[in-house]
Amino acid sequence: FELGSIYLLLNMDIVSIVNLIFLLLLMLGLGIAVNVERFQEKFKKPKGIVIGVICQFILMPPLAYSVSGAFGLKNIHRIALVLLGCCPGGAMSNIICFLSRADIDLSVAMTTASSFGAIVMMPLNVYIYVNVTGLSNDVSLDYIGIVASALLVVAGLGGGISIKKWAATAGSKGETALKVVGKLGTIGGVGTVISSMIANSKSDTPIYAAPGAIYGAAFIQVFCGIFFGFGLSCLAGLRKPSCVAVSVETSVQNAVLALAIIAISFDKDDVGEAAVVPMCYMLFSTWTNVVWALVSWKILGFTDLPSDANCGDVIRAYKESAAPPTSDANSRDDADLL
Repeated sequence: FELGSIYLLLNMDIVSIVNLIFLLLLMLGLGIAVNVERFQEKFKKPKGIVIGVICQFILMPPLAYSVSGAFGLKNIHRIALVLLGCCPGGAMSNIICFLSRADIDLSVAMTTASSFGAIVMMPLNVYIYVNVTGLSNDVSLDYIGIVASALLVVAGLGGGISIKKWAATAGSKGETALKVVGKLGTIGGVGTVISSMIANSKSDTPIYAAPGAIYGAAFIQVFCGIFFGFGLSCLAGLRKPSCVAVSVETSVQNAVLALAIIAISFDKDDVGEAAVVPMCYMLFSTWTNVVWALVSWKILGFTDLPSDANCGDVIRAYKESAAPPTSDANSRDDADLL
């Protein structure tokens, strides 16, 4: 990791170094949101986690390769979609699962497992579906940057988890540290998106003028993630709220991480054009999964949220759960708030 970091720093311009810092801050912020106890509890019965990891790292990468080819995307856009398909789940899936009362514990456990699994599986899948297939023949791609990014994901997550563990015994200093790290994580995520938007606006393929094939490929990738994630979970006999959680987690890839890796690993002249793919995907994955969660809750009854509950109840429950808990029982089960 140290050699990779030295290589990156010696071969990066200032913008790439800033994006690397943004990535580290983003993962630190995600690390303090990890509930280790709930992850350990889910790992005792790991069927849902195993299905989620299979969907993330066995299903989504070849799906991205196939979808991008079917839509006839340029190689640089195909690589961007494949890279996105190789990324772990994003934190937005946890928010959607929490608000709709899908299996939030499984969602968080899957995000954690896939984020740590990315250290091996992300570079491996990128190598298989980008290098071995020949997609990278006419696109400059820094594989050391991809590997270093995967290592940075784990370093950030591990650092965030360690900070959270220390904060639990540090009183007011710990609470302050968590707030600071949380804000830094937000800065990292927002900074990555803004940097990518600026680069994309200067490229030949700005998001507002992107070819319809890019929008189509992004939407189909999201839809297939929901379809296959839910279908495989049902076949495995998981509860319906768990099936919804797996489907959301599978289709909400970490687009911000993909943007950060593109900024670090692509040639400077290609960053803006490649960034249009995860930006489109981010839009479709968020809104498509919000609609899917609403349908699962209100129409199909697939979540633990009562179908007669309204959005006001959901928002009130969210605010109450975000408040400091008065006892362990209050913080254990979010569903009890409704």
